[in-house]
Amino acid sequence: GNIWAGSYRGLYLITNSNRESEEALLFRSDPEKPEGLTDDVITAFLLDRNKHFWVGTEDGGVLRLSGDYNAIMRKGDKLSTNDFEFEKVSISKQKIGGSEINGIFEQSDVSVWFATKGQGIQLWKPDLNESQTINKESGLDASNVFGIVPDDLGNLWMSTNKGIARYDAVNNDFKFYRPSDGIQGNVFMVNSYYSDQEGYIYFGGRNGFTRFKPERINDNNVLPRIHLKGMAFADKQVGIGDTLHRKVIMPGSLHTLDE
Repeated sequence: GNIWAGSYRGLYLITNSNRESEEALLFRSDPEKPEGLTDDVITAFLLDRNKHFWVGTEDGGVLRLSGDYNAIMRKGDKLSTNDFEFEKVSISKQKIGGSEINGIFEQSDVSVWFATKGQGIQLWKPDLNESQTINKESGLDASNVFGIVPDDLGNLWMSTNKGIARYDAVNNDFKFYRPSDGIQGNVFMVNSYYSDQEGYIYFGGRNGFTRFKPERINDNNVLPRIHLKGMAFADKQVGIGDTLHRKVIMPGSLHTLDE
Protein backbone atom coordinates (compact mmCIF):
# COMPACT_ATOMS: atom_id res chain seq x y z
CA GLY A 1 0.00 0.00 0.00
CA ASN A 2 0.84 3.66 -0.02
CA ILE A 3 2.68 5.30 2.87
CA TRP A 4 1.78 8.77 4.12
CA ALA A 5 3.99 10.52 6.68
CA GLY A 6 3.44 13.85 8.38
CA SER A 7 6.35 16.00 9.50
CA TYR A 8 7.36 19.50 10.55
CA ARG A 9 8.30 20.30 6.96
CA GLY A 10 5.33 18.98 5.02
CA LEU A 11 3.42 15.85 4.05
CA TYR A 12 5.22 12.91 2.42
CA LEU A 13 3.77 10.22 0.15
CA ILE A 14 5.57 7.04 -0.91
CA THR A 15 3.38 5.19 -3.39
CA ASN A 16 3.27 1.41 -3.49
CA SER A 17 5.16 1.40 -6.79
CA ASN A 18 7.97 3.51 -5.27
CA ARG A 19 8.41 1.60 -1.99
CA GLU A 20 11.62 -0.09 -3.10
CA SER A 21 13.22 3.13 -4.31
CA GLU A 22 11.71 5.06 -1.38
CA GLU A 23 11.18 8.06 -3.64
CA ALA A 24 8.63 10.32 -2.01
CA LEU A 25 6.38 13.16 -3.06
CA LEU A 26 6.61 16.13 -0.71
CA PHE A 27 3.65 18.45 -0.23
CA ARG A 28 4.42 21.85 1.29
CA SER A 29 2.50 25.06 1.79
CA ASP A 30 2.87 27.71 -0.90
CA PRO A 31 1.14 31.12 -0.77
CA GLU A 32 0.93 31.04 -4.57
CA LYS A 33 -0.91 27.71 -4.58
CA PRO A 34 -4.27 28.08 -2.81
CA GLU A 35 -5.06 24.44 -3.63
CA GLY A 36 -2.04 23.26 -1.64
CA LEU A 37 -1.35 22.83 2.06
CA THR A 38 -2.02 25.73 4.40
CA ASP A 39 0.77 24.81 6.82
CA ASP A 40 3.92 22.67 6.73
CA VAL A 41 3.51 21.21 10.22
CA ILE A 42 1.32 18.11 9.81
CA THR A 43 -0.22 16.86 13.05
CA ALA A 44 -2.67 14.22 11.79
CA PHE A 45 -4.20 12.63 8.71
CA LEU A 46 -6.95 10.11 8.04
CA LEU A 47 -8.46 8.24 5.11
CA ASP A 48 -12.05 7.63 6.17
CA ARG A 49 -14.44 4.91 5.02
CA ASN A 50 -15.96 7.26 2.46
CA LYS A 51 -12.48 7.67 0.95
CA HIS A 52 -12.12 11.26 2.08
CA PHE A 53 -8.50 12.05 2.90
CA TRP A 54 -8.21 14.53 5.78
CA VAL A 55 -5.11 16.43 6.87
CA GLY A 56 -4.73 18.26 10.18
CA THR A 57 -2.13 20.97 10.66
CA GLU A 58 -0.65 22.96 13.52
CA ASP A 59 -1.60 26.40 12.25
CA GLY A 60 -3.68 25.85 9.12
CA GLY A 61 -6.77 23.99 10.31
CA VAL A 62 -8.23 21.01 8.48
CA LEU A 63 -7.79 20.19 4.81
CA ARG A 64 -9.54 17.61 2.66
CA LEU A 65 -8.26 16.17 -0.59
CA SER A 66 -10.46 17.11 -3.54
CA GLY A 67 -11.49 14.54 -6.12
CA ASP A 68 -11.64 10.75 -6.09
CA TYR A 69 -8.88 9.39 -3.86
CA ASN A 70 -8.73 5.96 -5.51
CA ALA A 71 -8.71 7.44 -9.01
CA ILE A 72 -5.83 9.71 -8.09
CA MET A 73 -3.78 6.95 -6.50
CA ARG A 74 -4.24 4.63 -9.50
CA LYS A 75 -1.74 6.78 -11.40
CA GLY A 76 0.98 5.04 -9.41
CA ASP A 77 4.52 6.10 -10.27
CA LYS A 78 3.15 8.73 -12.66
CA LEU A 79 1.78 10.74 -9.76
CA SER A 80 3.03 14.23 -9.07
CA THR A 81 2.12 16.84 -6.51
CA ASN A 82 0.11 18.60 -9.23
CA ASP A 83 -2.41 15.74 -9.14
CA PHE A 84 -3.44 16.70 -5.59
CA GLU A 85 -5.65 19.59 -4.64
CA PHE A 86 -6.55 20.30 -1.03
CA GLU A 87 -9.46 22.38 0.19
CA LYS A 88 -9.84 24.12 3.53
CA VAL A 89 -12.94 22.58 5.07
CA SER A 90 -15.63 25.12 5.88
CA ILE A 91 -19.12 24.13 6.99
CA SER A 92 -21.83 26.43 8.34
CA LYS A 93 -19.56 29.44 7.71
CA GLN A 94 -17.02 28.21 10.27
CA LYS A 95 -13.69 26.52 9.71
CA ILE A 96 -13.59 23.10 11.31
CA GLY A 97 -11.13 22.89 14.15
CA GLY A 98 -9.95 26.50 14.13
CA SER A 99 -6.25 26.62 13.36
CA GLU A 100 -4.55 23.85 15.38
CA ILE A 101 -5.58 20.21 15.02
CA ASN A 102 -4.24 17.64 17.48
CA GLY A 103 -5.84 14.49 16.09
CA ILE A 104 -8.44 13.03 13.70
CA PHE A 105 -10.64 10.04 14.50
CA GLU A 106 -13.47 8.29 12.63
CA GLN A 107 -16.39 7.02 14.73
CA SER A 108 -18.31 3.84 13.90
CA ASP A 109 -21.16 5.95 12.45
CA VAL A 110 -18.58 7.40 9.95
CA SER A 111 -18.64 10.81 11.64
CA VAL A 112 -15.16 12.35 11.72
CA TRP A 113 -13.93 13.81 15.02
CA PHE A 114 -11.28 16.52 15.22
CA ALA A 115 -9.36 16.99 18.48
CA THR A 116 -8.34 20.64 18.66
CA LYS A 117 -6.38 23.09 20.72
CA GLY A 118 -8.68 25.61 22.37
CA GLN A 119 -11.97 24.45 20.85
CA GLY A 120 -12.53 21.03 22.35
CA ILE A 121 -13.82 18.59 19.76
CA GLN A 122 -15.43 19.33 16.44
CA LEU A 123 -17.04 16.56 14.44
CA TRP A 124 -18.26 16.37 10.89
CA LYS A 125 -21.37 14.35 10.04
CA PRO A 126 -21.22 13.32 6.37
CA ASP A 127 -24.86 12.20 6.22
CA LEU A 128 -26.01 15.69 7.26
CA ASN A 129 -23.06 17.59 5.78
CA GLU A 130 -22.73 19.62 8.96
CA SER A 131 -20.38 20.06 11.88
CA GLN A 132 -20.94 19.98 15.62
CA THR A 133 -18.85 21.37 18.47
CA ILE A 134 -18.35 19.51 21.74
CA ASN A 135 -16.99 21.84 24.42
CA LYS A 136 -17.58 22.90 28.02
CA GLU A 137 -21.23 23.68 27.31
CA SER A 138 -21.59 20.08 26.11
CA GLY A 139 -19.98 18.64 29.24
CA LEU A 140 -16.37 18.48 28.02
CA ASP A 141 -14.49 20.33 30.76
CA ALA A 142 -11.32 20.80 28.70
CA SER A 143 -10.46 23.09 25.81
CA ASN A 144 -7.46 21.11 24.54
CA VAL A 145 -8.00 17.54 23.37
CA PHE A 146 -4.87 15.62 22.33
CA GLY A 147 -6.11 12.18 21.34
CA ILE A 148 -9.26 10.06 20.94
CA VAL A 149 -9.33 6.26 21.39
CA PRO A 150 -12.42 3.98 21.28
CA ASP A 151 -12.89 1.00 23.59
CA ASP A 152 -14.79 -2.28 23.15
CA LEU A 153 -17.71 -0.98 25.24
CA GLY A 154 -18.72 1.80 22.85
CA ASN A 155 -17.05 4.62 24.78
CA LEU A 156 -14.51 7.14 23.55
CA TRP A 157 -11.50 7.98 25.73
CA MET A 158 -9.81 11.34 25.31
CA SER A 159 -6.54 12.76 26.60
CA THR A 160 -6.90 16.45 27.45
CA ASN A 161 -5.29 19.31 29.35
CA LYS A 162 -7.48 18.43 32.35
CA GLY A 163 -6.95 14.70 32.63
CA ILE A 164 -8.57 11.79 30.78
CA ALA A 165 -12.20 11.99 29.70
CA ARG A 166 -14.52 9.08 28.99
CA TYR A 167 -17.40 9.87 26.64
CA ASP A 168 -20.53 7.73 26.73
CA ALA A 169 -22.09 8.34 23.31
CA VAL A 170 -25.34 6.57 24.22
CA ASN A 171 -26.07 8.83 27.19
CA ASN A 172 -24.08 11.80 25.86
CA ASP A 173 -22.18 11.96 29.14
CA PHE A 174 -18.58 12.72 30.16
CA LYS A 175 -16.64 11.28 33.07
CA PHE A 176 -13.25 12.80 33.97
CA TYR A 177 -10.28 11.10 35.63
CA ARG A 178 -7.69 13.20 37.43
CA PRO A 179 -4.26 12.53 38.98
CA SER A 180 -6.02 11.55 42.22
CA ASP A 181 -7.45 8.60 40.24
CA GLY A 182 -3.95 7.38 39.39
CA ILE A 183 -3.23 8.95 35.97
CA GLN A 184 0.22 10.44 35.25
CA GLY A 185 -0.94 14.06 35.42
CA ASN A 186 -3.49 16.50 34.07
CA VAL A 187 -1.70 17.39 30.82
CA PHE A 188 -1.07 14.90 28.03
CA MET A 189 0.83 15.05 24.74
CA VAL A 190 -0.23 15.35 21.10
CA ASN A 191 -0.05 12.10 19.07
CA SER A 192 0.76 10.09 22.18
CA TYR A 193 -2.00 7.49 22.38
CA TYR A 194 -2.43 3.82 21.50
CA SER A 195 -4.65 0.79 22.04
CA ASP A 196 -3.29 -2.76 21.88
CA GLN A 197 -4.85 -6.11 20.93
CA GLU A 198 -5.62 -6.95 24.55
CA GLY A 199 -7.81 -3.86 24.92
CA TYR A 200 -5.40 -1.71 26.92
CA ILE A 201 -5.39 2.03 26.18
CA TYR A 202 -2.25 4.15 26.54
CA PHE A 203 -1.96 7.93 26.86
CA GLY A 204 1.41 9.65 27.10
CA GLY A 205 1.99 12.80 29.13
CA ARG A 206 4.63 14.98 30.73
CA ASN A 207 5.21 12.57 33.61
CA GLY A 208 5.17 9.28 31.72
CA PHE A 209 2.22 7.36 30.36
CA THR A 210 -1.06 6.00 31.69
CA ARG A 211 -2.16 2.45 30.83
CA PHE A 212 -5.56 1.00 31.65
CA LYS A 213 -8.19 -1.50 30.55
CA PRO A 214 -11.61 0.22 30.33
CA GLU A 215 -13.72 -2.77 31.42
CA ARG A 216 -11.74 -2.99 34.66
CA ILE A 217 -12.60 0.57 35.68
CA ASN A 218 -15.55 0.62 38.06
CA ASP A 219 -16.88 3.97 39.20
CA ASN A 220 -17.70 4.28 42.89
CA ASN A 221 -20.78 6.51 43.15
CA VAL A 222 -21.16 6.11 46.92
CA LEU A 223 -20.10 9.26 48.76
CA PRO A 224 -17.69 8.52 51.62
CA ARG A 225 -18.75 9.22 55.20
CA ILE A 226 -16.75 11.97 56.87
CA HIS A 227 -15.31 11.39 60.33
CA LEU A 228 -13.62 14.24 62.19
CA LYS A 229 -10.85 13.10 64.52
CA GLY A 230 -9.52 16.38 65.79
CA MET A 231 -9.21 20.13 65.46
CA ALA A 232 -6.09 22.29 65.24
CA PHE A 233 -5.63 26.05 65.34
CA ALA A 234 -2.33 27.72 64.41
CA ASP A 235 -0.73 24.25 64.28
CA LYS A 236 -1.81 23.51 67.85
CA GLN A 237 -4.21 20.75 68.77
CA VAL A 238 -7.48 22.05 70.27
CA GLY A 239 -8.98 20.20 73.20
CA ILE A 240 -12.43 20.23 74.76
CA GLY A 241 -12.92 23.46 76.72
CA ASP A 242 -9.95 25.30 75.21
CA THR A 243 -10.57 29.03 74.76
CA LEU A 244 -9.49 31.77 72.40
CA HIS A 245 -10.06 35.43 73.28
CA ARG A 246 -12.09 34.21 76.27
CA LYS A 247 -14.40 32.16 74.03
CA VAL A 248 -14.61 28.38 74.18
CA ILE A 249 -13.50 26.95 70.86
CA MET A 250 -14.67 23.37 71.30
CA PRO A 251 -17.23 22.88 74.09
CA GLY A 252 -17.60 19.16 73.46
CA SER A 253 -16.38 16.25 71.33
CA LEU A 254 -16.42 16.85 67.55
CA HIS A 255 -19.14 14.33 66.74
CA THR A 256 -21.58 16.10 69.09
CA LEU A 257 -21.10 19.61 67.66
CA ASP A 258 -23.68 21.12 65.30
CA GLU A 259 -21.44 23.88 63.93
